[in-house]
Amino acid sequence: MKSITEKLDNVNQLEKSLSEIDTVIELLELEEDSSLEKDLENRLNEVEQKLEDFKIDTLLNGKYDSYNAIMTLHSGAGGTEAQDWTQMLFRMYTM
Repeated sequence: MKSITEKLDNVNQLEKSLSEIDTVIELLELEEDSSLEKDLENRLNEVEQKLEDFKIDTLLNGKYDSYNAIMTLHSGAGGTEAQDWTQMLFRMYTM
């Protein structure tokens, strides 16, 4: 229930932000103002980031997405280069 409420709150906040952006766009159509343009740009960047976060949350809400993963890396029979590559992968995943 809590997660659904949080998602609904996020959607409501996004709708509110979009309506505010519409208002700013209407004001800009009436008169050009550099401060309004900067405000619009900031709001658009904010909404874009929120939408991206919401998209990731939506994609990662499957049955097993909250669980940890066990991963093993083996260099195989590639010699030193394969070992180096495996070490790079290990560093990448542990970061």
